[in-house]
Amino acid sequence: MALLKDQSGNGKLPLILGLVNTLAVLAVLGTMVYTRVIYKRPKITEEQERVEVAEKVAQPAAPTSKALIKFDPFSVNIKSAEQAPASTKLHYVNLGFSIEIRDADQEERAASLKPKFMDHIIKLIGGMTLEDLNTVQGRYILKTKIVGLMNALVNEGQKKAEPLATNVYFTEFMVQ
Repeated sequence: MALLKDQSGNGKLPLILGLVNTLAVLAVLGTMVYTRVIYKRPKITEEQERVEVAEKVAQPAAPTSKALIKFDPFSVNIKSAEQAPASTKLHYVNLGFSIEIRDADQEERAASLKPKFMDHIIKLIGGMTLEDLNTVQGRYILKTKIVGLMNALVNEGQKKAEPLATNVYFTEFMVQ
């Protein structure tokens, strides 16, 4: 405290606070004067707008032709419930589906990944339980995982690649 007092016993703290307050007020006023008086927005002209529209039109359009990649039905053993004894009946899934892709030109590329994709799908479904697959939420989660897996395989090694797969349609779905 002794450092903030001068020789007459008056503190320097009010002086410091007054200076900080004055600087803050000047900063706010300077900002207001600049934004309201000095800075002028550029005028919007018809010519400038035409250039912007032409640039947008020149960009390539997103592909609109969708395609379906069909996967033949297959069976996968699934996990038993965690609390079920080991002697319970084993369960399996018969599953057939098609994946919708947003660009028909990429159909061959996606179809070439079928073996690798099927391996991942079998691992994915094999780790699920009967209770997971018998609910609407479980089937929805499975759909989103399938789409995510296809997009991960197609875009492997690419940064900021757009997703190719957009939806999954089950053509056969039986859990026993």
